[in-house]
Amino acid sequence: MATDLGSVPERVRSAVCGADLLVLESNHDVDRLKTGSYPYFLKKRILGDRGHLCNEEAAKLACASVQTGTRRILLAHLSRENNTPQLARAAVANALSGIGALDGRDVLLCVAPREENSPVFAL
Repeated sequence: MATDLGSVPERVRSAVCGADLLVLESNHDVDRLKTGSYPYFLKKRILGDRGHLCNEEAAKLACASVQTGTRRILLAHLSRENNTPQLARAAVANALSGIGALDGRDVLLCVAPREENSPVFAL
């Protein structure tokens, strides 16, 4: 599980790459956060190295993980105000498609719902 990161240190990348199941923070869409109603200090914290992963950074980590064997990704910890499940999934799916990971590979990409239980994964 990788949440509350802000950035992805190499030790985290190494630890999650190739995981059987990666539960990955995809907290916010940068544009929605920057133009949203949060006060400046909170936006700055969220965007900082100790804040939360944006969809694009989550996508980069998802790609690195899939390239080393991960086949199941659950996007989680989405901001209610600064993201949508559709935006998060699209960002990661586009990045995975860009490296050919969704073409011919058995990669499952899901988004954890906010108001209900996520799918059950057997490890």
